[in-house]
Amino acid sequence: MHQSTLAFSPDLKAQIINLGPRSLAYDRPTEVPVPGAEQSWLKRSLLHIGGYYTRESQLIRGSKVLYSDIVEQATNKEFYKAMDLEYRFATTYSLLCLHVWLILVRLRAEGKNGKDLAQMMYENFQEDVELRVRAEGVKVRVGKWLSDLEKNFYGSSMAYDKALQGEGDLTEALLRNVYGLDSGKRKRAEALAKYVQREVACLSMTDSEAVMSGQVKFSTDFL
Repeated sequence: MHQSTLAFSPDLKAQIINLGPRSLAYDRPTEVPVPGAEQSWLKRSLLHIGGYYTRESQLIRGSKVLYSDIVEQATNKEFYKAMDLEYRFATTYSLLCLHVWLILVRLRAEGKNGKDLAQMMYENFQEDVELRVRAEGVKVRVGKWLSDLEKNFYGSSMAYDKALQGEGDLTEALLRNVYGLDSGKRKRAEALAKYVQREVACLSMTDSEAVMSGQVKFSTDFL
């Protein structure tokens, strides 16, 4: 497999900074029909009758695609290599939390639709986490596991929010929540902090239509 010299550079932090922010809009193919001139009048009529174009249906579809965008990045093994992370449940969960938080931050700018989409996406997140917990072999006290994980999500999100507002240190928050306070990983935690700051800027440059429909791809240009 090809190994990027950028991803394994000791100065990954500087390399990410040098890339600069850009829109994360990405034209994703979907399995659902897309409105267009190529559709017959009958087909479009049936879609309208079936509620395909209703606000709720559009939000449901957007939330599912948006969460799949998050999973794509949070399970990207090249991302783990670049950030010196072990591919295991705890790390994957921490990266899911981080990227869910990033999207929630962006959706705050989308008003009522953004709030509703955020709630739907969060429900997708919780359903996925339960499946992952069960896949780990947890069969008893699953509810307690899920409750503890949810508390971890809110705790890490609060720490990231404070860092974003200049009231906390993002590297320290990531070192604690992603790297388990492993002081030997501080350099990579610093690089991850720069990645997060860049993604916040990139998402702010991503147009509303792309975000609300899930047509987003997190940065992989440093991998």
